[in-house]
Amino acid sequence: MSFLTRTLLRPLSHSHPSSSSSLRRSYAKLAVIGNIVADPTTSTSSNGQEVIRYVIANNYGPRDNRRVSYFRVTGFPATEVSRNLMKSLSKGTMVHVEADATMGTYDDKDTGKTLSSLNLVQRSVEILRRPAPKGEGEAAGEDGVVLEEGAQAANA
Repeated sequence: MSFLTRTLLRPLSHSHPSSSSSLRRSYAKLAVIGNIVADPTTSTSSNGQEVIRYVIANNYGPRDNRRVSYFRVTGFPATEVSRNLMKSLSKGTMVHVEADATMGTYDDKDTGKTLSSLNLVQRSVEILRRPAPKGEGEAAGEDGVVLEEGAQAANA
């Protein structure tokens, strides 16, 4: 079976619950199915919160003209269970990630130009398939494990 790929970007709006005016908060949610390209990295944010980062590759297009998109994901594990699950993700693991998506800018150190980037903050991750151990044809591990996180508002 070829890669399962599906990307959904849809803007959503919510009314502010304590406001009598029509103040709205808009955000985008992104769902990505793909393979993790390298083992996740762990660091600590400036406010002391643990941060786990990883990259997902998503293939699309006809077989003779395949294209790949890469998505950088940041997760803030809230519990020991979520921390252990996120740290167990390894290169080649197929996951379904739902994330809040925002656009940001940064200055490229090499060119000095200001560039845009898509920032994904993980809301949930589902392990669809773990990579097969070397020498075996079938995928191993805990397929179907789901982790959902509450909204995390932390700066990494």
